Amino acid sequence: MLQHKQPVAVGAERQPRIHLQRHIERFTLGGLLLTALLVGLVTLLPMYQHLREEIDQRTAFDTQLLSQTADNLLDRFENTAAQLSSRSEIRNALERYDDGKIGLDELRAFSAPRLQDALVHSPEIAGLVRLDARGEPVLSLRERIPAELWPLPAASGQRSERSVPVLLDGRIALLIGTPILSREGRRLGTDIAAFRLEKLAGRLDAIPLHPATHSHLIHLGSGQVMHVQTPALGLSEAPAACPLRGLLPRVGAGLDTESALPLGRDGRQLAFIRRLDGHPGWAIGLLIDRDRLYAAARADLLWPLLGILLLAAGGGLLTWQVIRPLSRRLEAQARDLELAASVFECSNEGIVLMDAGQRVVSLNPAACCLTGYDEAALAGRPFGALVAAESSDVPFDSLLARVADSGHWLGEAPIRRADGSTFIARLSLAAVCDEELNAHHFMAAFADISKFKEEEARVHQLAYHDRLTGLPNRVLVQDRLQQALLKARRTGSRLALLFLDLDYFKQVNDSLGHAAGDHLLQAVARRLTDSVRASDTVARLGGDEFLILLEDIPGAETAGNIAAKLVNALQSPFPIDGHEVRIGSSIGIALYPEHGEDAARLVQSADAAMYRAKEGGRNRYVFHTGRRDAAVGA
Repeated sequence: MLQHKQPVAVGAERQPRIHLQRHIERFTLGGLLLTALLVGLVTLLPMYQHLREEIDQRTAFDTQLLSQTADNLLDRFENTAAQLSSRSEIRNALERYDDGKIGLDELRAFSAPRLQDALVHSPEIAGLVRLDARGEPVLSLRERIPAELWPLPAASGQRSERSVPVLLDGRIALLIGTPILSREGRRLGTDIAAFRLEKLAGRLDAIPLHPATHSHLIHLGSGQVMHVQTPALGLSEAPAACPLRGLLPRVGAGLDTESALPLGRDGRQLAFIRRLDGHPGWAIGLLIDRDRLYAAARADLLWPLLGILLLAAGGGLLTWQVIRPLSRRLEAQARDLELAASVFECSNEGIVLMDAGQRVVSLNPAACCLTGYDEAALAGRPFGALVAAESSDVPFDSLLARVADSGHWLGEAPIRRADGSTFIARLSLAAVCDEELNAHHFMAAFADISKFKEEEARVHQLAYHDRLTGLPNRVLVQDRLQQALLKARRTGSRLALLFLDLDYFKQVNDSLGHAAGDHLLQAVARRLTDSVRASDTVARLGGDEFLILLEDIPGAETAGNIAAKLVNALQSPFPIDGHEVRIGSSIGIALYPEHGEDAARLVQSADAAMYRAKEGGRNRYVFHTGRRDAAVGA
């Protein structure tokens, strides 16, 4: 009996152990698979969403860039039309014709060659019609523009009038009607200029976009949606079924999309819309196939997905063979290290890891790309070698010591590339500490922000400097004058304000043209700047008026000496476009505090003195006295 029961007992004991072992194995593998699935969802879904947001941001930026390009070109069309209508010699001929002093044939003989010469420099103009004061055409150049398409400005208006996009000789064009005004502001006639939009299509097509993107130019007033094709084909009217047409009521109500806007029931197409800042009646629209747009985001998830699958499989095999708490801990640490390494390798920011002595241990591909160094070239070198200390306000030698105490630092610093050039970077420093809060490593993360800095400087230049001469404009010189007055009140110092107006500048404009006048203003600006101290401010108020601010002067004699120097400097002839141009200047001088204690009073006093200088014979400077101005010839 005992010999017969023994085998049964052994088999009965073995079966539960096998089932238990298989149950543990299945439970462990199932847990690992579930963990892998959750890790994949938690990791890949946010990553995919982030990649899509980056693509949306890039596309929104492309839309903004397209709108700025279209804005600039429409501004150029209007400026070109205004320049044609303001040419003084042709305008004067039209005025004589309107007054009956010359006939139509004489007007055409005089105006046609001059306007044709101007059109040579404006190839985007397809046709030009000039109307007299009664609205009758007196001259037509290049292509014919039907009268029913003319955008005529209001009879009493002085602003140009734009048409809706029209078909001219089978191609889309924009007509601009510009009033021609006499010096007294009397309406002499109207110019109707037709601008081909092929150049606009070429400018927009030159901006690199996603291959799945179709860009459109939209005229909100007429509801026209124009498809931007190649520069050779220009613009074409979008089909009636174009989904962007359904968005026009919302765009007209103020819709601007900074993110993708799904279209249709299935949302297969996405739209980005942006109105032109300078021309709110126009908009740029991008139409994109959703699947093709986000294909790159899905492709970028392939390697992380494969990494997660491989990590899950390897961890499952290890845990299946050796189920111990230590192996689980090691596996968790391995996952953390893999994730950290993935972030390190895939980050768009440059990341540099340093040891406790601030020497480079490793750097990621983005850091190599930004600096031009490979990892071997920087390994073991101090990180401070990457910072251009000679052009930095950051005391970098002691900065990492401060980071060791505070734990982190964020700011801007110039980073030196391998070729010796530098770029401005947003730099973040952090200390890696042990359990006793002792820093054993440092980490630096940086990104190139040079383009943002350049754009910021460009915006500042446009806002506070004159576009023609580069001198400070009225806004900037007013601010500097306010600051100079605060300093003078605080220290008891004196300052002078010189109001300068060019003599005979109008004759130069009328005889040689506005281009020569612009060149003369630029040359005058250079002479004025060269004739004063580096601490003084020379500003252009507009036209041929300049303002010179002299700070910390001993007295009126110094201001007079500088004014005399300016008068003498502008007496020398200017070589302008093959001509020797001679002009003069009239300068009014106001002193602080004798002639005013605030900015407005000083400017008013200097302006009044300048008119005294002109009345006294010009080419001289005059001090403001309060009752009458003391003139001093130069």
